[in-house]
Amino acid sequence: EPVLVSRTSARGRRAGQMLAPADIELDWNGRRLWLADSDARTLSLWSFEHDETQPLEFDFFKARMVRSLDFAKLHELGLDGAQEPIRPTAIELGPDGSLLVLDRLARTLFLVAGDLTRVKAVRESLGQQPVDVAWSAAQRCAWIVDAAGCQVLPVEFDEGASAGLAAFGTRGRDAGDLLGPSGVAVAADGTLLVVDELLHRVTRFDAQGRHLGSFGSGGPGSRELHQPRGVDVDEQGRAGIVDWGKHRVEVFTSVGDFLASFGSRAFVREALRSR
Repeated sequence: EPVLVSRTSARGRRAGQMLAPADIELDWNGRRLWLADSDARTLSLWSFEHDETQPLEFDFFKARMVRSLDFAKLHELGLDGAQEPIRPTAIELGPDGSLLVLDRLARTLFLVAGDLTRVKAVRESLGQQPVDVAWSAAQRCAWIVDAAGCQVLPVEFDEGASAGLAAFGTRGRDAGDLLGPSGVAVAADGTLLVVDELLHRVTRFDAQGRHLGSFGSGGPGSRELHQPRGVDVDEQGRAGIVDWGKHRVEVFTSVGDFLASFGSRAFVREALRSR
């Protein structure tokens, strides 16, 4: 079960502070993490300490900010290739240790060096409302979830390396349909997990868009979901689902077997409390 070991930052515009943290990406082996702040229009790089030989203890100084990239200043210098200052909505570790940065309002995907020293636009005019991005190392492809278009869009990085990949998704409520896709992750075997906050479920697809199955249903129980808005898959194949409506994280196997849940329920509306 997860244990709280540190807290850092506060609300504000100073270095190390945040206004509207939108996404986080973790490099466990490198002891690094990146934080996207959509309102401040910044991307920050943090380092953290962890000694696996020592017992876990709470420490406010476990993480520290190393560097911050201010997209507003970058735009003033004309170094980002964007029409407006980048507003990072979602981030993902991508090719060669770089970061995929998605700007939902500009509908553009950017590639940022892991040390935050270089930025370039990769693809513009992505769907109607792109909200999340996931990287498939096997296919050298970034998968983008288009919430308004109810589709999943591929952005390939090696020409011809993944022939046959195409956008997929059908609006509806039947098996394999999407109605409010809000997050995407790629499992080790290449399976795509797409979270749908309106259908309260996770739908599984292969890289060709074929429906492999779904799991989750709307409800207040620990094995149910209520407006899920994010998903990630770890190296052991466990899928962590951000259950926004219940203020917690539900953990499943990548095929939908329930494992655990964690997170405070102090702010869950009375009608949604677990039975």
